[in-house]
Amino acid sequence: MLLLYTVFLWSCGVALASDLVVLAGDMLESHLLESKTTLVLFTKASGCSTCPAAADELRSVLPSLDVQAYSVQDEKITARYADRVPALVMFVGHAPVLYEGPLLGDAFAEFVTTNREPRVVALNDASFEHLTQASTGATTGDWLVMFHGLSCDRCEALESRLQGVAAKLRNRVMVAKVSSETDGRETAKRFGVAPTQMTILFFRQGVVYTYDVSRLDLTSLSAFAVGLYKDAPSRPVPELPQTPLMLALQVVAGVAVVAYILMLIVSKQREAAQKKKGF
Repeated sequence: MLLLYTVFLWSCGVALASDLVVLAGDMLESHLLESKTTLVLFTKASGCSTCPAAADELRSVLPSLDVQAYSVQDEKITARYADRVPALVMFVGHAPVLYEGPLLGDAFAEFVTTNREPRVVALNDASFEHLTQASTGATTGDWLVMFHGLSCDRCEALESRLQGVAAKLRNRVMVAKVSSETDGRETAKRFGVAPTQMTILFFRQGVVYTYDVSRLDLTSLSAFAVGLYKDAPSRPVPELPQTPLMLALQVVAGVAVVAYILMLIVSKQREAAQKKKGF
C-alpha cells in the first residue's frame, strides 16, 4: 500500500523528502509556489558523467532541508537558468538562485540554508542614491547593478545568475536591478542607459565601471565584481541631477543672498551719511 502511495505521489510530481522527482521542463512553472522554496537539479539523460553523483549528493541532504526537490532534463529550460549541467537552482517563490560551488551535499545544504531569501535588491529613482551612495562612494560598499527594460528576454534569463552572484558574494558585493522604463527612468538617464537596453554597471568608490554583456555566466559576473572591473571602461559617477524643487530652492537662496548684500550696502551708506552730518 505504501509503495502504491509513493508511486502516486511520484506520478503527480510531488517531491519526496529523500528523493528527486524527475519533472518535465514544461511542468516546472506550475510547481513553483510563491511562498515555497524549491530545489531543481538540471541534468542530462546522457553525456553528463557528473550528473548521477550530483543527484546522489543532493539526495543525501534532502531530509534535513525541508524543501521540495526536482530533477529536470530539458536543454531549453536549463539554458534559461544555468550555464552548464549539472546545475542546482533554488527557487525562492519564483526567484531563481543559481548555485556555484563543489558538487557536494554539505555545500548544497549550506547554499540552501544561507539563501532562503532573494538577495538581489530592486532599486528605483527614489532609493538608488540613498542605498548605493554611488556619487560619494561612502559606506554601503560596492554595487553590481543591472539596468533592464520591460521586455528583455536576456534580462529574464540573467535573473538566476544575478541571484547566484549575490549569494556567492554575500557580505562582499551588493547586487541590484533597476527598471529603466518604469520607476528607474531618471537613474538610467543619469548613467546614459537607454530604456530598452540591458546594461550592467559596477559602482565602487565614486567610479562606475561598464561590464561587457556578451558574457553573462555566473563565473564571469562574479570575477568582474571582485577584481576584473579594473580592466573595464570606467568614469566618475555623474553628479545627482538637479530636481525642479532643488533648482527652485537654489533660486530662492540666491535671491536671499543678493537681498542681504543690498541691505548691507544700504546700511553702510546710511551710516556714512549720518557720520557726515555729525561733522
